[in-house]
Formats: sequence, structure tokens, C-alpha cells
Amino acid sequence: MINNKRVMKNFTSLLLFCFLPSALFAQHTHELKINEMFINNKDNLIDEYGRRVPWIEIFNTSTNDVNIADCYLTNDTTGLASKNMEDKAHWYRIPKGDSRTIIPPKGYLVFFLDNMPTYGTLHANFNPQDTCSCNYVALIHPNGHDLIHLFSFPEELRCSYKSYGYTVDYGPETFFRNGVELRNLAFLDFFSPGATNNFEPPPVVEKTKYAVLTVLFATLAIFTTLLLFLITLKSLGKWLTDLRLKLPKKKANHHEAEIAAALAFIEETKSKQNGGEEFASIAMALHLYFNTSRDQESEIITFDPSLPRYAPWAQKGLVMKRVIRK
Repeated sequence: MINNKRVMKNFTSLLLFCFLPSALFAQHTHELKINEMFINNKDNLIDEYGRRVPWIEIFNTSTNDVNIADCYLTNDTTGLASKNMEDKAHWYRIPKGDSRTIIPPKGYLVFFLDNMPTYGTLHANFNPQDTCSCNYVALIHPNGHDLIHLFSFPEELRCSYKSYGYTVDYGPETFFRNGVELRNLAFLDFFSPGATNNFEPPPVVEKTKYAVLTVLFATLAIFTTLLLFLITLKSLGKWLTDLRLKLPKKKANHHEAEIAAALAFIEETKSKQNGGEEFASIAMALHLYFNTSRDQESEIITFDPSLPRYAPWAQKGLVMKRVIRK
């Protein structure tokens, strides 16, 4: 008899084994947001073909890699509720198989809105500069029904020389800067395609009325320090000179006592000896002992080969070359 509970338990385990890895490593496309857009591109970012066309920036807000392939970009969401793909003809389905569609954590990807999808993966099939274009761009889930993000922009963006987006990358609606509450989604002062919009201007340095006095005091402090350093060096040099003069002079010959004793011994024994050869020998020995550390030897090495200068066969050759005389 088959145990139904056991069969259901095994079937449930099989389902978990099959679908749990995909659930754990699923890429959440709903974490992708449109972060910045620029339409009136006259002297800004260029595409692979050297053209300046409108562009839009996608921001991955998650901490995992997200593949945007199979998602849709469009400026016409009328077919969002329809199941007929003919109603979604103006949608651009991002192709698979391109590694550039994988957006790293907190990364960015730029799409060119030039209505030239045959130019590559990053070229959409609509252009916001067209007269019939709506004032928004939508990012839609691969299922074709879920709206991931709807990015609306003002009409002034079509002729503006600034980009439009989030001052703080897809952050709150408002933020504070220098104590002033500002709207996050606004015209940006700096273009940043493929990079963060979180540009913090350098802090403003307030001018002080004591700037001149501060510079004068700083200069005076530097010169005072240098003057004290100079006086210290001079005083130290004078003290060292006086100390050197007070010290006893070093004797030129440290064997002077031994030589004096030897000379005294010679004078004492001079009357007892008949010849002067002994004194000369003693004086020479003392001189060599106190003034030299080793005997002076010749550095010339002489080799005296024991072999004959010419080998026997060579001598025979010389004999054979002699001119025979009659």
C-alpha cells in the first residue's frame, strides 16, 4: 500500500531542491531604476559611432549583480495591460547574450535613445526628440506586465543644456544641503553618465577680517623660529671651540716614551761598549718596530717556466725550413 503522506513529502522535497537555488540566486530586476536622462545632446556623451544622441542611465540599487536583459524600455506604455505583442511594437526588448547588460552592485548602464536598435544592444527603438514622444521613459519587467520604474521629465528637458535626474542616486524625494531642503529629482549641474550623481561641492571658505593679521603673525613666528635656531647653532659652535682648546693636545708620536727610554739606555751603555754597530742595530730595530707594522715586500711576481721555449716538433719544423747550402 502506498503511503500518500510519504509521497507528498518526497514531492515537496523535490520541488524545493529544484526551485530553491533559483530563488536564492534570482536577479531582482525591480531593483533597477532610471537615474539620469539627457536629450539635447550637442557636446556631451558620444556613442560607439561617434554620434551625440539622447541617453538614459540605469542604476542598480541592489548589492547584487542584476541582468537587465529581457527587460523593456519604452516611452509608450499603452500596451502594458494588453497581452497582444502587437500593442507593444514601440517597446525595446533588451537582447540577451551581451555581458554589458549585467549591471554590478551600485553600478550604472547607459542606453542611447536614438531609434536605431540595429546599432547594438545599448540602442533603443525610440527617440524622445520625436514630436509624438511622451514625456516619460518606462522600464518594464520581462513578463511585459509589471512596471519597474516610470521616469517622468519636464518638457524643458528637450531643449535644456542640463541633464535631469536624481541629485542623490535614486534617493528620497527631498534632501538637505547646507541646511536647505532641496528636491531630489531636478536638473543637474553636472553630467555623470555611467557614474554617481552624488556630487558634493567643495565647502565654501568664508573670508575672515583678520586674514592679514593671521598672515603677519605666521610669518613672524617662522622668522623667530629661524632666528632662535641660528643663535643656538652659533652658541653651540663657540662652546665646542672653547672645549677643544681646553683639552690637552694629543702627542704626535705615542711611542715617544719608549723611544726616550731606548735612547737613554744607549747613552748609558755607550761608555761600556767599544764599537757603534750595536747601537745602530738597536736604533734600526726600534725604528722598524715603532714605525712599521710589517716588512715591506716586493709585489712583483716572477714566473720561470721549466719547459723549453719551443716544442721538439716545432724545432724540427724550423730545421726543415732551413735553406740547404752546398
